[in-house]
Amino acid sequence: MYVPAHFSADHETVQQLLCSPGAADLVTATPDGLVATMLPFIYDPDSGPHGSLLGHVARSNDQWRTPVVGDALVIVRGPDAYVSPSWYATKVAEAVARASG
Repeated sequence: MYVPAHFSADHETVQQLLCSPGAADLVTATPDGLVATMLPFIYDPDSGPHGSLLGHVARSNDQWRTPVVGDALVIVRGPDAYVSPSWYATKVAEAVARASG
């Protein structure tokens, strides 16, 4: 995946994100399409060459027994927040122009 340099994270930042306990989305491709579930994960930095994410899928969740086609994807979210358009001078000017006519 292409990540512009100004959005790239260094190794230490990635490690801090992965070591923070929390949930992430497990996405798998199946013969019937994509399946996604938010799951609790922990990161084991000593397992494998890059570490491993360990998660738990509940028995009642069909994702664990559905055959997977290809690789899986885990989406780990970092800190986020709503950014109001009022924080950007150009957006304020556009909003004022639209409101006035």
